[in-house]
Order: sequence, then structure tokens, then C-alpha cells
Amino acid sequence: IREHLSDDMIADGKSAFKAIKKAAARFCDSGCVDQTAAFAKNLFSHMHADTCPAVTPLGFCDAAMNWLPRRWVKMPCCLRDVIEGAAKGMKKIKKKYQAQIKAIEKAASTLSAESRAQ
Repeated sequence: IREHLSDDMIADGKSAFKAIKKAAARFCDSGCVDQTAAFAKNLFSHMHADTCPAVTPLGFCDAAMNWLPRRWVKMPCCLRDVIEGAAKGMKKIKKKYQAQIKAIEKAASTLSAESRAQ
């Protein structure tokens, strides 16, 4: 797998880690933890079924997804900023390193298959 990691990928990974640490500190320092906890409590309270068989691509149950769009504006802005920033960063990484990511996934899959065979 190491042969698929370029120096640029490693440098970008380190840079992303530093940015995440700074964002996490801002998130905590701004009081966003309490706002997010209240939002999450409200969100998850709408997932009151014993099971959650119908999962959407976002990972929420249908009941919560039906609830969320009507109340999306109540998501704390600080949390929305974190989510949007993470999505933007992931899109950049995927676009920039798409070929390397596929090569790493293939190598990892091969290793996993070999491991299971033993």
C-alpha cells in the first residue's frame, strides 16, 4: 500500500490533520458542543423505533430523514459549517487523489482476500 502513497498525499494528509485540530478547537471554544448535543438529542429522539432497517445513504432512518428537512434550519450554524467544511475537503481529496485511492483500495482488498485465504 505504501507504494501508492505519494509525498504530496502524505503532506496533504498532515495539513488536513492540522486543519481538523484547529476546527475542533474552534468548535469546542465557540460553545458548539452544547448546541450540537441538543440538536442530536432532538434528531435521535425521532429515531424511536426499536430497529432502524431503512437506512438512507446519509445513514439516517427514514423517520429522521422525514423530520430533518423540515427542521434543517434548526441545525446549529457551527455544526453546519463543520459538515460543509468536511464535505468540501473530502471532495478535494477525492478529486485530487482518485487514482491513488482506487489503487490503495485494490491493494487493501487483495491483502484482505489473502488474509482470509490463510
